[in-house]
Amino acid sequence: MFAWLKRRLSSSGEEKFYERALAVSYVGAQPRLLLAMERIFPGEGELSAAIRVLEDLRLRSHKYCDIFCADALYAQAPFINAVVSQGMDVLVKVKQDNYHLVRDMDELMAREPPYVFRGVTPRDEPIENNQGVTYDIELWGAEGFTSWEQVDCPLRCVKVRETKKVTCNGELVSETVSEYHIATTVLAALMKPLRVWEIAHRRWDIENTVFNDLKQNGGFRHCYTHDPNGIRAVYALYCIVSNLMLLFAHKNLKDAPGRGVTLKELARQILVGIETLAQPLPLPSHGPS
Repeated sequence: MFAWLKRRLSSSGEEKFYERALAVSYVGAQPRLLLAMERIFPGEGELSAAIRVLEDLRLRSHKYCDIFCADALYAQAPFINAVVSQGMDVLVKVKQDNYHLVRDMDELMAREPPYVFRGVTPRDEPIENNQGVTYDIELWGAEGFTSWEQVDCPLRCVKVRETKKVTCNGELVSETVSEYHIATTVLAALMKPLRVWEIAHRRWDIENTVFNDLKQNGGFRHCYTHDPNGIRAVYALYCIVSNLMLLFAHKNLKDAPGRGVTLKELARQILVGIETLAQPLPLPSHGPS
């Protein structure tokens, strides 16, 4: 996610500008379509921008998802209430240790044994060639918390203690332990704690397959215009092109990803195909014939 600011470099006095952008995307199974990419306006906070985008999505797409997953920045009552008001569930990491919800959960955790899972992955698939990243996790869960007074509905909390293990050729390379909490409105009867953990992990798909991919392969680092409306138009074009490519690869060429054909290679093949056409592509008709 980019930051919008203007700073003056002390050495040369040069001014540099940075854009802040907010994106909403499907995570998990492909195609991970981009639902929105919007500017965070100068002087606007990321939380306010997110609530604005939520309202735009409601007006434009109505029921576009069932569960909205976000990182710890959005663990705030106005955002949670905005999602719930649209009839969706929310699942968000909570890192603020001073929250009443966290303290209440920790008190319950001290009296309850955890659910224990060993050697799991967020995608629920085995690692290949005996190397990769797996997790040993302990999960505690409870629901019906009303101690977050500004939130309009009871919350469920899942505490996670995870041990991340990196293995190479059967040898343990590194091991790190972390603890955090996940707050959600999804009832325990509808979703097991392990699934809650998996969804929270898959939120990283938006970083890895949206921003990183667009910056590395889509020219997203380049500033095409400084006009505010022009920037928003460029973001819309990125959404359209990215979604068309994903739909073509995963819906039309269903076997291409399975054969190891990356989107970058697919784009290269399309470009080569256009350049070597025997005849030019026909222009679309404008208006009635």
